[in-house]
Amino acid sequence: STWNEAKSWCSSYGGGDWRLPTIEELLIIYPNVSMFNDIIRLIGTTTISLKKYWSSTTRTASGNNGKYTDAYTCDFSDGGRSVTPADWTGSYYVRAVRYL
Repeated sequence: STWNEAKSWCSSYGGGDWRLPTIEELLIIYPNVSMFNDIIRLIGTTTISLKKYWSSTTRTASGNNGKYTDAYTCDFSDGGRSVTPADWTGSYYVRAVRYL
């Protein structure tokens, strides 16, 4: 999904107490993905794929066309993080986290 779709989906999931994780939270999940997937399988939901995931973390930058917003992503195939324009229309994966 796109970044805006990802944010919207997370905020409406399960009664609204879920959200898009920060880049820091995704970077904590990454090295523990096998353990998380074992737990996720027990409760019967979709496991974490080794793909790029959107985060809620953004940065504002300036360029020739003025200011724009980038969103950080985490690649679960190698733990890398990168930035993608928040208005990019391509799709990355979404993993919601719950407010405590």
